[in-house]
Amino acid sequence: MKRVVALLILLTSHAAISQQLDLGINFVNVDSLNVRELPNSNSKVVGKKIFRQGVDVLEYQGDWAKISFYNEGKVSMKWISASYLVKTRPDNKKNKYELNAIKEQIPRSSNEKAGYFLLYTEVVNGNFITLHERTSSASTGYTKTEFNCNTKQYRVLGYTERHIENIYFDDTPTNWAYSRQGSSKYDLINYVCSTKR
Repeated sequence: MKRVVALLILLTSHAAISQQLDLGINFVNVDSLNVRELPNSNSKVVGKKIFRQGVDVLEYQGDWAKISFYNEGKVSMKWISASYLVKTRPDNKKNKYELNAIKEQIPRSSNEKAGYFLLYTEVVNGNFITLHERTSSASTGYTKTEFNCNTKQYRVLGYTERHIENIYFDDTPTNWAYSRQGSSKYDLINYVCSTKR
């Protein structure tokens, strides 16, 4: 009797997952998903899949999905938990910068042709943290800056010319410096301190 109940639970679980997901490409719906040697949670972890990554599902076994796993140029069959898969690619999660984004042009005191835009501000321990964009005909760059309106000192926390999300995670602060009149940092500090305080 216990075997019959266990089999029914297993088949019901498999049927529920199979109804929602198809074989072929499905997408990871969790930040990090373990890839395992065998279809059980005690099996050795051999890799990871990340949020929004597509996986090629070859078969389902209970709550587990067998996938093609590429590692060091070789293809092998490995297992992931099917409960963290969805049929369509999930939307990107928005971080606090994107949720509270603004785009205000920062007036320039020099004749530089690049455009400067304030994208985000917050106050932390009495200092402003800002994210601003510099757009020129050659490139677009994003700078995360911390500064104090009273002392006019600033330091750069990060910079990227890739997608803006690359600047959010690890701050790599430079030394504190004073802004020079006519510089983009001087204009940034003056604009934020006069309009956001």
